[in-house]
Amino acid sequence: MKARTLAQRCILLWARRRRAAAAEGQAARLLVTCTRGLGDAVLARSILAHLQRANPDLKLGVLGSRLGLEVMRTLPLAAEHRIEPAQQSLRGRLRLIGEINKQGYTAAIATEHTSVMVAALLEACGIPRRIGFEPLCDCPQARYFTHAIRLDERRTHWQMLWELAKAYDVNLTLPAAPAPIRIPEAARSRVNTWWQATMPDGAAAILLHPGCGTVHDFKRWPVARFIELAERLRERDRATVFLLTATPPEAPLAGEFARGFSGRSVACPAFTIEELAAVCERVQVVVSGDTGIMHLAAAQGTPTVGLFGPTAPEQWAPWGPRAILVRQSGLPCAPCIRNFRGLTPGECAHPVKSACMLSIQVEEVVQAIRRVTGESFTQTSG
Repeated sequence: MKARTLAQRCILLWARRRRAAAAEGQAARLLVTCTRGLGDAVLARSILAHLQRANPDLKLGVLGSRLGLEVMRTLPLAAEHRIEPAQQSLRGRLRLIGEINKQGYTAAIATEHTSVMVAALLEACGIPRRIGFEPLCDCPQARYFTHAIRLDERRTHWQMLWELAKAYDVNLTLPAAPAPIRIPEAARSRVNTWWQATMPDGAAAILLHPGCGTVHDFKRWPVARFIELAERLRERDRATVFLLTATPPEAPLAGEFARGFSGRSVACPAFTIEELAAVCERVQVVVSGDTGIMHLAAAQGTPTVGLFGPTAPEQWAPWGPRAILVRQSGLPCAPCIRNFRGLTPGECAHPVKSACMLSIQVEEVVQAIRRVTGESFTQTSG
């Protein structure tokens, strides 16, 4: 590592003194970073819920993006700090360092696989105990941690997050399932009101998420396949309503589905995370690609089917008591997105875009739904 300049050493010394002064006389304070997507936040939130149960006096702060903070607010937080890594100016980062130091954190856990900026920020804050990942590539973020956990592609992201938590508390034991979000009564009431106004009495509901974000659109299973799947499922119960979730940029996918589907479909409004969790608990099954919705539904205990092609199911399979996956049929180029190695291609390299997702057949998904639900959704409406 390059020698620090005198200015850098002075800033670091100042940060450590500010942190020590703020921490004097306080209980242990842990800062956790969560700057990536919804799925990462859902899994990290579950780990932290177990950590809080084992350490009831722990004061927890979160450094995250807008979406990460929305998920983490479902936990008791002592403080939250907003960061958008791509938009932080030097002045903004210095202000953020000062804000973090006022909290007097005694330890930090960084959940990012490869983020030198976040790792360096934690060191600049003078937090004495910094725990994070050592990636399987030349990303140097581990040099900023006092305790680095080597990523292992034979293990799930959930298990690797657990290793971070165990580095903080060695007495933790890995639970069998994630901790679901506890839904406040106000959020549940808003969903109930919407449900009663939208759904026919007694109708079954299945949730489909045809999007996959805008960065890696080749992770998407075609809308035409979702339509074919819905037609197959509707053969057993003509009254089934299909709910569709989508981010604002992906809203046209729900419209495309509605135009091609012969039954009834409803595009869900812009729910909060807690409201979306409540919706997941009311549907009979959720079908999605590798997305945050998939991880949220699985964590809530909803029967969940995840569709995998470009991403590695060994790390990103839905984690929950009633979750299952369907993966592509062995194309040599898939999976091409290997987060643990820092490999996140922006485009599909196959001559046929999304060939791995196209290899997933509707019949495979139907059979997966039957396994994960026990065919509870197949009762004929009469």
